[in-house]
Parts: sequence; C-alpha cells; structure tokens
Amino acid sequence: MPSNVCQTDVWLSFRLDFVGGYGDAAIFVLAKTFTGHVTGNLVLGAIAVAAHDWRATIGHLSAIVTFLLGIVLSMLIVCPLKAWPSWSLLPTIWGRDFG
Repeated sequence: MPSNVCQTDVWLSFRLDFVGGYGDAAIFVLAKTFTGHVTGNLVLGAIAVAAHDWRATIGHLSAIVTFLLGIVLSMLIVCPLKAWPSWSLLPTIWGRDFG
C-alpha cells in the first residue's frame, strides 16, 4: 500500500474524530445531552466517581464494557465468515435461495 494512501487515511480519521468530538461537545452545550453512547457514559461515570456514587459508576462503566464486548464479539463472528467469500449470509437469514 502506498504511504500517501496510509497518510491520507490517518488525516481523514483525525478530521472525523475532531468533527465527532466537536459535535458531541456542541450538542451537550446546546441541548444538555450526549450524542455519543461511550462519550456520555465516560463523562457520567467520571462524575459518579468524583461524587463517590459507586452504584452509578458501575452502571455507566458496565454500559461501556458491554459495548466493547459487543465489538469483540462481532469481530469474532465476522472473521470466520470472511473465509467463505462465496457464502452469503443474507439468503440464509431469509431462508431463501437466490441462486
């Protein structure tokens, strides 16, 4: 892979991160709510830790852990499916043969 493509991807990810973070911050300031699941739970979890509210801390941090476990589980499901490029999951789900 050419290095300029890799560098372009890095700068694109930085721009998208900035826009996402700016959007989260702007919506929080304007609407007093979080648009991102992880952002909101991290902030509220930190506030709960500072307030020594351990029940709320566990609730917010368990939401983040569950989200991250869902990512890992989806990767474990998708990686073996990539080994079968001709196998389509959609007809299997629908119970129909499209061939």
